[in-house]
Amino acid sequence: GVEALVKRLTIVPGEDRLSVQANQNATLLFRALLRSTLCTRKITEQDRLSSEAFDWLIGEIETRFQQSQVQPGEMVGALAAQSLGEPATQMTLNTFHYAGVSAKNVTLGVPRLKEIINISKSPKTPSLTVFLTGAAARDAEKAKDVLCRLEHTTLRKVTANTAIYYDPDPLNSVIVEDQEFV
Repeated sequence: GVEALVKRLTIVPGEDRLSVQANQNATLLFRALLRSTLCTRKITEQDRLSSEAFDWLIGEIETRFQQSQVQPGEMVGALAAQSLGEPATQMTLNTFHYAGVSAKNVTLGVPRLKEIINISKSPKTPSLTVFLTGAAARDAEKAKDVLCRLEHTTLRKVTANTAIYYDPDPLNSVIVEDQEFV
């Protein structure tokens, strides 16, 4: 189970005391996350995973952990900064195209990225584009009525039903609607 997986997750190889301690320090947070997420009560009662499904999940976690390791000396900081910085800079440059357009809101780029990363509870520029049909598309009063109703709409109000399926086999789906894609 989880204990065997934790023992197999090694970042610093070696059996000497220093290597073992370094490996424990390197995987401390990941081990804590594994134990809290894959605790027995949650897996059996809440997620209702079978023994076979749990073993598949453990194998998948181990595989992805091994694939995510990089060679010592790899410049991951520079790569991460580039992966975040380049799109943010491009968004910022694109906002200058809309500088004279009053209808376009220009809070994009770095300020928007900062809002997303900090998980701002009240974003400065929440936006939604809605294409109206029928009478609401032609009448401003009806469009305002749609706007008022839309502002107070939650996902619960527009959802007919929800379902969660466990479908681990990528070649044969148990979901009828997905079988044409497989």
